[in-house]
Amino acid sequence: MPRPSMAVPDSELKSLLSGFAAKFSTTVITGRSLESILGFLGPSYSYVAMHGAVYYHNGIVEELIGSVQEYSALTAEIVSSSGTMLEHFPGLLISDKKGGVLYHYGSMDHALLPELAKAVESAGRKAGMEVYRGKNVLELRIPGVNKGTAIRKIRNGKPAMIAGDDATDEEAFSANMDALTIHIGNSGTAAKFRLSDFREMRYLMQLMIDQV
Repeated sequence: MPRPSMAVPDSELKSLLSGFAAKFSTTVITGRSLESILGFLGPSYSYVAMHGAVYYHNGIVEELIGSVQEYSALTAEIVSSSGTMLEHFPGLLISDKKGGVLYHYGSMDHALLPELAKAVESAGRKAGMEVYRGKNVLELRIPGVNKGTAIRKIRNGKPAMIAGDDATDEEAFSANMDALTIHIGNSGTAAKFRLSDFREMRYLMQLMIDQV
């Protein structure tokens, strides 16, 4: 989507997810902030937010890495001083995830992307944060945080199905090779299985609901 605010779950997905979670232990893993995903889907589900920094379960928020508050202050400072970058890259959106900084370039001239990437990498080095690339986004995130290690921790050895379509989901697949892993899309993947798009994933979820 050209803007993050447009990437929201539709009513069909909400209904499907509710039915799925009624029969299977379900955790939503996201790069979004916990506040953002709670706003989309509500408190009924378990969440791992900010790529693995925060875990929400049964109404309790747990930091999976001990430095979230420290980085929250740092990211607030980065965003508050980003006016020059916004002027230099028209269409760029910068948001504070309270422990991460999101640079969404969906509405920016993509010819400026190499220059933007250099600027974000420079900001990351100064802040001591990692840079990751996703769909239409660059992001500064807390070092050592990723979906793979977070999933391994909350699984605690239990069997799991892990499905996703983003670059960061590859970390989840690689760190959980004993799980049933599904890449959604046509890019290279470490997952064991592949579905072509979100429609096929929704179809699979409905099949699983109907069989239990």
